[in-house]
Amino acid sequence: MHSHYWRGCHLGAPELAHAHEVLASPAPRTERITAFLELLRSNDPVAVGIAMDHYQVADATRRFGTDNPFSGHSAEVLTIARAVLREPPSPAALSPHTGEGANHASALYAITHLAEAEDSALLVDIIRHARTPEVRNVALEVAGGVLWNSETPDPQLLGMLKEIALDQQERRTDRIHALNATGSARSEDAIATLVRATEDPDLKIQAQAALNLAEEDLVATYRPLIERLIASWPSDAPSPANEVRLALTELDEPDEPDEPDEPDEE
Repeated sequence: MHSHYWRGCHLGAPELAHAHEVLASPAPRTERITAFLELLRSNDPVAVGIAMDHYQVADATRRFGTDNPFSGHSAEVLTIARAVLREPPSPAALSPHTGEGANHASALYAITHLAEAEDSALLVDIIRHARTPEVRNVALEVAGGVLWNSETPDPQLLGMLKEIALDQQERRTDRIHALNATGSARSEDAIATLVRATEDPDLKIQAQAALNLAEEDLVATYRPLIERLIASWPSDAPSPANEVRLALTELDEPDEPDEPDEPDEE
């Protein structure tokens, strides 16, 4: 693998180029970790970005049962990512494939599951000033994880997400990301925003809000609203309308009885 956001970019320093070759190879684990740290700790924005991309890809594969060889350095990744996010966005020429702000995209990508409540203000700033859709989308995804793990949602972050989710002038993709992130908060204010979004003239926004309200811990309360929405939608309503219908159908399916225990053999 080369890199998610730095595809086609080349490292000028020979030692960093070699470290990247090792990192992207099936080299022994210890050698890959050493190469990863050499890139991560360098002052080269491309090298740092490549290291962060590799970190998140390795972390994402854990759901397939493999471990992240770089997880022992997660705290350092978070610290460096925060520093990168406080820097100006990198110029488009540095990463032509991604465009402006590839450094921010990589940093956000790396902390998808590492960001904490204290990062809320930083995320607000990134979302507000992001000049490319990719950076904003990744920031919105990270914001959802932060709100999900926060005992009390940051009011500034939640307020910005609500504003994007309900603003019909915003890009639909951004609104959907913001809706999902808002729903992660599970606060009264957040849920009220989802309910308001079910009245949006855009059926895709309605359906996305309904899908959030169809979550296991919310559906009992909001099922009547969801059923009214479903009844109002045409048969060819855009995705995720079918997912909303399926969510309610699955609720009505009887639980399968437990298999009886096999008798002990004498």
